[in-house]
Amino acid sequence: MKKQFARAALAAALLCSSAGAAMMISTAPAYAAETPHVTRSVGVALSAAIKAINTGDFKTAADKLTEAGSGSDLTDYDKLKINQVKGFLALKQQDYNTAATAFEALIVSPAFGDLPPDEQTTTLHNAMILSAQEKHWPNVITIAQKIEKTTPLDYKSDSVVAQAYYLTNDYPNAKIYAEKGIAAATAKGVVPEKAAYQILMSAQVKNNNQAGAIKTLEQLALHYHAADDWGRLIDMAMSSKGLDELDALYYYRLRFAAGATAASDDYQIAAGIALHQGYPAEAESVLEKGLSAGTLSDSGKTHSLLEKARHDASADRRSLAAVAKSAAHSKEGLQEVKLAEDYWGYGRYQDAIAAAQSGLAKGGLKDPGEGYYILGISQVAAGQYAAGEATLAKVDGTGARARGAYLWTLYAKSKVPPPPPPAATVTAQPPTEGVEAAAPTAYRSRAPPAA
Repeated sequence: MKKQFARAALAAALLCSSAGAAMMISTAPAYAAETPHVTRSVGVALSAAIKAINTGDFKTAADKLTEAGSGSDLTDYDKLKINQVKGFLALKQQDYNTAATAFEALIVSPAFGDLPPDEQTTTLHNAMILSAQEKHWPNVITIAQKIEKTTPLDYKSDSVVAQAYYLTNDYPNAKIYAEKGIAAATAKGVVPEKAAYQILMSAQVKNNNQAGAIKTLEQLALHYHAADDWGRLIDMAMSSKGLDELDALYYYRLRFAAGATAASDDYQIAAGIALHQGYPAEAESVLEKGLSAGTLSDSGKTHSLLEKARHDASADRRSLAAVAKSAAHSKEGLQEVKLAEDYWGYGRYQDAIAAAQSGLAKGGLKDPGEGYYILGISQVAAGQYAAGEATLAKVDGTGARARGAYLWTLYAKSKVPPPPPPAATVTAQPPTEGVEAAAPTAYRSRAPPAA
């Protein structure tokens, strides 16, 4: 299980490593009043290139950039400005490799220090994003170190840097930046980046911190709702102490509710338990799900189980009204709790809620935990998430039952959309979603020498 867990974490981290076209490159600054200036011929060519880019004439822009770079006496500042426009053109053409190369050249230019401090930070940040886009991971690390000399990284950038360290096999630093990104996002009131969680989980597995890895997997399931993450949590939880048949059925109910992958024996075992507990409609429903998914075939053990489930469910449907009437008149609550369990198999969650609430109110239950358990999961299934969480908090019993109630609570939380992030504040760092860039607006050229 641990090997499979680590392999899944690693694969997930790799899948999220590309910054993709979803990253934002902030707008380039105006140059009308900057010092020093580009030489006159370079400035004229660059202004023409910018005008051509803004009208979509990329060929002319490229020609003008070639013209700007053709002089034999280019200054370092000329070269820096040529790379800025080259990067702008590449972004407009969605040529992120060329854009990354241009921005990487900018930040190593001897003239880079001539830019205003804020512009240096913005350029570094853009260069880091583009380097990540093109998987230039050592460059990402180097650029991030330069940025951090003057300003902290935002939580998304922390996640990018964590990926860079991870993919260059520096796992301790990958863990540090993943944790930083998660903490910063949490403090900001937003959902942390998925890659940060995945990298942290992988580091925890590598360090044999199974408890920490499970906690991180819980956060992934909570925020990103991946069915396979729920499946892994349920698989591990089913080794909890004190697991009995009914507790196992609740785990299977969660597996199916979360859409986690189920093997053929999952369907067969869940159906067998439901039949043994006296809930044939649930057994029938489970087996039909397996058939519909293509996991089961109507033969052998499945065929036998399905025949019995259909036979018993037919009888159960005929007697259900009479059972409900008898339960309602019972002085103790056990019959109504069991009726609530039966209603679950029919998908009649509101009826299950009413029966469980009535049974709990009557009392006399040997196992009140079951009453709260079926009430809580029925409330969750009915979309009453806050009520379900409150009810599940009352479930007691073995470690297996407590873990099951906790995972159902986590599932309820995952169904509630997170609150919107706080209003954005003005910052020197660009956001990291969408790709856009505005052109430099003008160049002031250095005057030719006096005759």
